[in-house]
Amino acid sequence: MPGREGLIDTAIKTARIDYLQRCLMKHLEGLVVNYDLTVRYSDGSVIQFQYGQDGLAVEKCTYLKEEYYPFFYC
Repeated sequence: MPGREGLIDTAIKTARIDYLQRCLMKHLEGLVVNYDLTVRYSDGSVIQFQYGQDGLAVEKCTYLKEEYYPFFYC
């Protein structure tokens, strides 16, 4: 019986996650990042004034190398 219960539990959880993912993607379809880096709905109302919470341009960031700063890596 435990094998069947596990299989049923997995099937139910998978269906629930798929449903939540579909709902989330449906709601995110109307969001757009504009040239002024604001996130807006399709009707133009502002959701976020700056895309990304820190405002950093990822393509211009430099990353630390482990050999230079070993105390940052545990």
